[in-house]
Amino acid sequence: MTSFSFFSKIFSFFILCLFTFSTRPLLGQYNTDEKKATFYLDLCKKYSPDAFEILNSDTTHSFVEYATDGTTIFSLLNDIGTVVHETCHGYNFKLGFADGWGHNGYFISTTCKIACPKEHFFNSSALNTVVPSEVQKKIFRYDLYVSGESKNSSTLEGVYGFTDEFTAYYHGSKIYIELLPFYETLCPYTDATCWADNYLSKFQSTLYAYYEFRLFIAWYLEYAEVHEKKIFDELIGNQNLRIAFTLVESQYKKLIDDYFFKRQQIVEKLTAAGNKIVIKKEYISIVKENGSNGYGIPDETIAYLKSLYTPEEETMLGRFRVKGVTLSNFTQMMH
Repeated sequence: MTSFSFFSKIFSFFILCLFTFSTRPLLGQYNTDEKKATFYLDLCKKYSPDAFEILNSDTTHSFVEYATDGTTIFSLLNDIGTVVHETCHGYNFKLGFADGWGHNGYFISTTCKIACPKEHFFNSSALNTVVPSEVQKKIFRYDLYVSGESKNSSTLEGVYGFTDEFTAYYHGSKIYIELLPFYETLCPYTDATCWADNYLSKFQSTLYAYYEFRLFIAWYLEYAEVHEKKIFDELIGNQNLRIAFTLVESQYKKLIDDYFFKRQQIVEKLTAAGNKIVIKKEYISIVKENGSNGYGIPDETIAYLKSLYTPEEETMLGRFRVKGVTLSNFTQMMH
């Protein structure tokens, strides 16, 4: 080996290492709570006014406790949906309490915050008697929020708690859609694994929460109309609660449509860059010479959850919605 060849290889190796370190988040970059909080706040301030307001509502920045995955950019991004989701619960509580004891709050957007009286309710585990056990087992979030295994607000407070979770899951999903331009600075379209593993599969389960919580609310209302008529009448008469549900539902649906549109764009760009991508059932797979790697997507679960909706569920949700309410006119329609 000539000295020129040896030094040429050393130089090439040095350039490769430099490129790798300059294009990948560095280990330990955010190794303190203060650095994590600053990262989240700065990122949300740039890309998501809603998420920024949610996080900024926590003046102690205790939201960093939900960032458990590590100290790199990608690890913090893995947790950002959970960080926004959990902090949204706290902000909802503050919005409700500000309107008086016994009120629930729902943060929809920076220009739409709704409080409503929290009246009577029954435990959501009552639905165990009407939802077939095989269906219960197939719904990912049924045990946690309905069955009674956990003592959270959805289990204890029915539609009031379901709407709180509905709102939190919406914002926890929305932040990822809004961060697409930021991911484009981290993942080149030549790197399909980066996109599939760090982006497309990271928030796929929170997307189908939209279908789960609409089912839970419909089932709860159907049960209440038959077995708890007084509570049913209170829920139907709670205009502000119904407005909050209607607005979150419409915004969440737009978000899901946007996900599928943007996913198609990402796949097209990955394919144009030389990757072979296959989408089938619940996986997006990257095909390589020695096999393929699959990453979760929500399609099959969404299809199953949609199959559970009967005309009765759709009719009940239609009765619960407030017809004609929008983010522009909601204040005129509130009680």
